[in-house]
Amino acid sequence: MDELKKFESVSKNLQEKNGLTLRHVRVMFDKLISVFPVSCERHLSHNARIVALPNFENGVTKILCGPESDLTPSERAAVRPLMRSNEVINTEPSDEELVFAEAAPATLIFQPLSRAT
Repeated sequence: MDELKKFESVSKNLQEKNGLTLRHVRVMFDKLISVFPVSCERHLSHNARIVALPNFENGVTKILCGPESDLTPSERAAVRPLMRSNEVINTEPSDEELVFAEAAPATLIFQPLSRAT
């Protein structure tokens, strides 16, 4: 009965807590695997059949847990779209990137067209 309570605890935690990351999930699953290796390893491990993109999942988990240098080449390739470059990124859009109305000077005042009578 105590074993079931441990599974229930993890299940409820995953369902009820907001802000959980892949790292939190991996830590809980790894804990279950360490306590119940025979019943959990096959279904909850980082390379279980249900994991569609193991290199991506492992890469994200390693980034969250650190250090990033532990990434394998396959994991690094899988998470490359999420990686920041070392160069400083300018977050201010140029005038060309702004929508026309946003780029217009703030001093302009909307004046409705007068109707021809």
